[in-house]
Amino acid sequence: MGNNIFYTGLTAHVNELLKTDPRTGAIVGECLSLLVRGEYHQCYVDVMFQKDFRQGGINIYDAYGFSSIHAQMRLGKIAAFQIPVCDLAAYDKNTDGNNARLKSMPAPFCGEFFGGTQDEDGYIKWSEPVNALIQDGTEALFCIARPSRVPLEVGTTDVAKTMFYIDGGGGVARYPYGQKYITVLLPSWSILRTCDAEFEELRKAVYGGDYFVYQNPYDIWVK
Repeated sequence: MGNNIFYTGLTAHVNELLKTDPRTGAIVGECLSLLVRGEYHQCYVDVMFQKDFRQGGINIYDAYGFSSIHAQMRLGKIAAFQIPVCDLAAYDKNTDGNNARLKSMPAPFCGEFFGGTQDEDGYIKWSEPVNALIQDGTEALFCIARPSRVPLEVGTTDVAKTMFYIDGGGGVARYPYGQKYITVLLPSWSILRTCDAEFEELRKAVYGGDYFVYQNPYDIWVK
């Protein structure tokens, strides 16, 4: 974490913005201050990124990435839902332990943990449409996530990888240390809102029925 191509690219991008746009320093500085003071719920921050203590404290690059994802969440550009699991995430080397935890996910979810330090740690997929939540101003509204498969990141990860999975792919599943649930983040283009033509038809096929969610992430994230 912190020395992959995603983080290297984020670092270069932020450094360039700091040179060319005076507003960047103020915005990132304010977000960094809020993060350090613990103004955001820690379980929300850990979904976006989670650092090992040996990597030092939160820096301006973490703050920039977090503020970018947070803004997309607030603007309704990212949908979220959570999947309960039987226990806290195990360390990367405990492949069997993490796979046992993934097997405890309720239907229609399944997944596999591979481990490693560079690419994704595994995957999560769901075979039927499920309900998700997306922000509209101060409200969290229901939407539908079509059957899909997304990369899984367990434990520590950097914010640049999270940004890449959301912006450049179809989303990401995060299973941070200290949490007994997996949070799935999906770009808004991949979900159906109530105003979409297919919504009513697909709603009938949603696993668990109308407006069923295993856990509302906003119940936890609102501090």
